[in-house]
Amino acid sequence: MKKYRNVCCLPAAPESWTIRSAPAVKFGDVKFLEVFLPFQLDGQVVGKIRVGLETRETDAMLQEKSRHIFLWTGLMMAIGILVMGLLYQTQNRHISRLQVVQEHLYHAERLSSLAKLGAKVAHEVRNPLNAISMAAQRLQREFAPAGKRKKSRGV
Repeated sequence: MKKYRNVCCLPAAPESWTIRSAPAVKFGDVKFLEVFLPFQLDGQVVGKIRVGLETRETDAMLQEKSRHIFLWTGLMMAIGILVMGLLYQTQNRHISRLQVVQEHLYHAERLSSLAKLGAKVAHEVRNPLNAISMAAQRLQREFAPAGKRKKSRGV
């Protein structure tokens, strides 16, 4: 009798497993799902493990759950579309507010530039007017009749 040192029904590395499943097999009215796995002794395949599962209950459960899956998928898609619509509305609202703020900034900059221009024009107009006013006052003091000079100095 030969002694086996390494008796194992499954290989050590999962990558080397060769699990084969056949499509559902029918025996009369009953469907089975068959799964094959090689049986190994000392690294050599000496047989196959074959497992068959009856699919009647799982088919009924899948049929019932498929309605739930479709309903939940539809619900999730509807929620996703609703959320996308809300995000789109929010983004458009923020963009329109940003455009309004940019327009206000543009108008404020234009008014600021206009005010600076007005101040410079007023300064340029006032300087010559001040010079003319001072010259007129000096001429008035220097060439005023003698009676008016005394009154203007007393005031």
